[in-house]
This record gives sequence, structure tokens and C-alpha cells, in this order.
Amino acid sequence: AAPAAAAAPAAAASPTYTFPAFTPTHAPAVQSAPEQLATIITVPSGVNPGFVLSPPPTVPTPLQAPVSTPPIPSHPDPRPAAPRTKAKAVQSAAPSSLAAELVAASETPFFPALPKPRVLPFAKLKKPGAVSEAPNGSVLVIDEKQSLRVWVDGSNVTQVLPSATHGAFALCQLDDNGFLVIAGLEKRLARTGSIKWKRTDLQKPHAMVVVGDLVLVAEQGMSQVMILSLDDGKTQSAFGKESLKLPTYIASGLDGDVVVVDAPELGAKQVFVFDAYGRATRSFGREVLSDPAGVSVDSRGFVFVADTRARSVFVFFSLTGALVTRIDVPGVPTGVLVTARSEVVIPFRHEASAASGALAVIA
Repeated sequence: AAPAAAAAPAAAASPTYTFPAFTPTHAPAVQSAPEQLATIITVPSGVNPGFVLSPPPTVPTPLQAPVSTPPIPSHPDPRPAAPRTKAKAVQSAAPSSLAAELVAASETPFFPALPKPRVLPFAKLKKPGAVSEAPNGSVLVIDEKQSLRVWVDGSNVTQVLPSATHGAFALCQLDDNGFLVIAGLEKRLARTGSIKWKRTDLQKPHAMVVVGDLVLVAEQGMSQVMILSLDDGKTQSAFGKESLKLPTYIASGLDGDVVVVDAPELGAKQVFVFDAYGRATRSFGREVLSDPAGVSVDSRGFVFVADTRARSVFVFFSLTGALVTRIDVPGVPTGVLVTARSEVVIPFRHEASAASGALAVIA
């Protein structure tokens, strides 16, 4: 008799996530990795992460997934050795393969020398603030008159913001021409346009980034990153409370990473990198940064951090924490943006007048 046909496999059930808090485990420094510049923080096995941007892969697990490192050219690096920060590698009793991959990837790719920033003569701002990129590639800069400077391929347009955005200090334009804006004395995050939010659970939002249908907010009142639904503003989850003291700026990085600048008034200013499950995997910059003013990540994983006190933009490699270069700014930077076209846009205030500023661009 013919063998019976195998039963059809059952449909896979949709994954269900819970979000308990996690506690990074710290242990003595790894002596075998003297070149590692970033602090590695791993989570003990069996701990459920606190945040998921997308369903976890079936195989391999996130802790087993290899880390993609930008290609390193074969030609020698002509740059002088970059200053190194003092940092330590921290691992749990059962080190993960992710930590091993990060240690193995301690060599930083070549970062080309950048020209001096070019100041745009037409971009005359009163008091520049946050900078962001619109879906159509426009560069959006807030100034003190609650107007919006739009820079598109060398043209400059002033657009009056909706009344709900008066007093804005953080702004993000959406595909439907609506805005996400943090505005007002109470620093509330609101959505304008065809879809409006009724309320959020935020206390003191300071910066935000949109990732798919989620909004990630640097929430200073609760010292963590809050995850909201872009559709209705309702809280989906949160992460980073065990690591962050005063999350100030936030950006999306490579492979689902989230880059957060932590800048407490008392204590070290540094950059934390969280993976797509909300786990703090590394930190760096604590002996370089003094007064961060914005963060952006390019397509190769280099992290640009504006610093007002240093009058500079520092560039780190996110996988190792290495400081690869420093961009001098002709004024006091108030933010930084690396566009989809790899242009570096830096709004800044003039030293002589706090009520006068401009845009500097590296293309």
C-alpha cells in the first residue's frame, strides 16, 4: 500500500511579545580585547528583551546574528591615529556571540577626509534649532520665529508652520504632509494634519525618530525611550530605563539599531546603542562629549554628534566607538543631520550674536 501522505504543517501563530524590564549585567573587563573602544553590555540568556521593532528572526537568534561591518578598503589609511577613549568591555557570565563579534570587529573602516563646511549665504536664520529631513528630501530647520526653513537643492523657502506647532523645538514631517512636533512650554508631542492625536503618556519628550509605523521618543521625564504608535500616539512599549539618565537625542542606526545620546546635567555625556529588541549593546563618547546638541547616523554606521561647547561635530564608528574625525563648525552647532544623499547639514548660531545663525553643509 502507498504510504500515507504527510500531514500539512500547521500555520505559524503570530508571535506575541511581552515587555518586562531587563537589567544589563556588568562584569570585569575583557583582557583579550585591548583595542575595543565601546562598552559592550550583554543580557544574560533567558531574559526577554523589552522592545521589538519587528518580529525576531527564526534562525539565528539576535544574540547569534553576525554583525555586519562596512567594507574596509585595502589601501592604507593616511590619517593620523585618532584619539582613543577610555572604555571597557563588559560581559555576562555567559558571553554572547554578539559580544564576540563586536570585539572581533574592533578595526574601524577608513573614513575619508571631509572638506570644511560650506556656509549657505541664503540660509540666514534668527535662532536655528533642530534639523530634520522630510520624505521628499527637503531639509527642515526650525528658527525662533516659529517658521520653517526649507532647503531643497540650493533653494530656500520660508513656510509658516500650523498654529499647533508654535514654539516647536523638534519637528518631523510625515508622508501625508502632517507633522510630528514637540512644542510649547510643556513640551508636548502632537501630530498635525489629517490624523491628530488626542493624548500621549509622555511627560517630557525631547527628541524623536520615526521607524516604520512607530515613533521612538527620548523621554526625559521617565529616563527612557518611549515607543508610540504613529497612527494614534498610544504607548506600545519602552526601553533603556536601566541605562539612560537623561535621554536627549535619538536616531535610527544600522540593522534596526537605535542610537541615543544620554546627557545628564551631572555625569558623563555618552552615546548608547540599543539593538532592535531594546537591549543596550554598547556605549561610547563619554570622554569626548561635553554638551551634545544632536545626533545623526549615516548609511555606513558612522555616528555624527554635534557639541555646542566644543563648537564641533564628532564622528564615531558605531560598532567600535572609535572617534574617527572632528568637524569644526563656524559657530555654535544646534543640531546635525546626515541626509539620504550623504550630505552633512549643520545649523549653527554665530558666536557674536545669539540671535543670528546659518546653515553649514558638507556635500
